Amino acid sequence: MSTRWFKIIPVAILACVSLIFSQEQGSATDAHQETSDAKIDGKVVSVDVTARIVVVRTGEAGDTFTVQSGAKIMLGMMELSKETTLGDLMPDSRVTLTWKMIDGKRTATRIVQKSEADSKWRNEMP
Repeated sequence: MSTRWFKIIPVAILACVSLIFSQEQGSATDAHQETSDAKIDGKVVSVDVTARIVVVRTGEAGDTFTVQSGAKIMLGMMELSKETTLGDLMPDSRVTLTWKMIDGKRTATRIVQKSEADSKWRNEMP
């Protein structure tokens, strides 16, 4: 009967250890959870280039976004090939911001600053 316990105990220990590791791995995956992209249109309230933070006002409220490293920042809807930098975003300029939740933060992955030509072009359309 004692040899039977020597076979059961190691199997039980391995089962417990594998269960613990699988739970830890699952929680680490949840911490880096990313959601699908969402878009908002609004006006830039402020830009902090060193902290990589943009505050955008949509209606009455202002939303704060962390700007992802390598995020595309573009000038003008019609001039999509013209890439710019975070420091070039001007307060009160209209933007379309694409974002997703990363590590529990709203993270901007793409910012398009609308130019005057875009609004004139849209207003002239029938």
